[in-house]
Amino acid sequence: MESPIKVLWGNIVHAFENADESALDMHIQATKSGKLAKSIAYDNCKKKVRTPFADLNTKEINIQETYLCHLWSFIYSVFVMYEEGVHKQLINNTFDGALQFDTPLLKRAKSLFDWSVLLTNEYSDWVEDLPNPRTHKNEREKFYSEKVNSIFQNAVTFLMFHEFAHLTQNHESFFLGIDVGKLSQAELCERIQMENEADQFAFSMLVKETDGEKQKWVNGLSVLFVMCSALLITPRATSVKQLTHPDLDNRLLNILLKMDLKTDEAQFYCWYLCTFAVRFYLLKHHIESPAREYDTAQEAFFSYLDELEKVKN
Repeated sequence: MESPIKVLWGNIVHAFENADESALDMHIQATKSGKLAKSIAYDNCKKKVRTPFADLNTKEINIQETYLCHLWSFIYSVFVMYEEGVHKQLINNTFDGALQFDTPLLKRAKSLFDWSVLLTNEYSDWVEDLPNPRTHKNEREKFYSEKVNSIFQNAVTFLMFHEFAHLTQNHESFFLGIDVGKLSQAELCERIQMENEADQFAFSMLVKETDGEKQKWVNGLSVLFVMCSALLITPRATSVKQLTHPDLDNRLLNILLKMDLKTDEAQFYCWYLCTFAVRFYLLKHHIESPAREYDTAQEAFFSYLDELEKVKN
C-alpha cells in the first residue's frame, strides 16, 4: 500500500520552489549552471530512517520516504502532546510537570510518536488507523493534521534548502568522500562551518528579518521541529555529539536564538517546546532528567542542555 505521506509530495515540491519571491529563479539558475539537477531523488525503499542528503555526482537532493513518514508523525505527535497535554494545562495552571495521556487524542498521538521513534531503528508500515495526512478519525485529528501539514512542508523545505546550499554554495570539499577518521582537526572544523552555513542559508529562506513576530514564530517552529527530530533519531545517547556537524544541542539552541522572538508568549512557547523534546530524547536513552521547578522556560531549557553536556562529556 502506498504510504499516506505521498499525498503531500506535490505540496512539498511546490513549497521548495516557492519559498519566497526569489526561490524559483534561484532554482532555475542553479539548474542552468549544472549545480542542481532538475529532479529530486525520491527513495521509497522500505528501510529505516535516513536524513536527506545531496549527491555531488548526480546533483540531486535525495529525500527518503521513511524519513518523511518519521518527520510528519514526529511533528504531529509532539505538537498534539504539547498543545493538549502541556500548553493548555500551563495556561489553566494545572500542569504538574507530568504528561497525562488521559484522552483518546493524546493516547493516539503517543502511539504515533512511538512509531516515529521506532522508524529510526527499523522500518515498519504506517498503520493507517493512526493519525496521518491522508485520513482522519475525527474532526479534532483533522484539525491538527491540517496544521501539521503546513509545519511539515516548511520543515522539509528547510532541509531541502540545506542540501541546496551544499550543492550551490561552493561546498565541494564537503563531498570529498574521505574517511572522516582521517580528516585533520582543521578539515573537521571546515565541515562544521559548511554545515552552519547551510543551516543559515536554509533558515534565511524561511524566516526573514523583516517578518513580523507571528510569522517568525510560525516559520521558525518548522525548523525547531527538524532539530528536535534530529535528537530523537540518535541511535545512541552520545550521538548528540557530532564529528562533522555541529552538536545537535548547539544546532537547536542556534535556531532558537536566530528566531529572535520578542514577546513573552512566543518565547515561552518555543523554549518550553524544545525543553519538552529534549525530555523525550532523555527518556529514549533512559537518562534521568532533572526534577525541579524553573522560573522561566529558558531556565528550564538550559538546565536540560546541561544534561546533554554531561552525556557528551
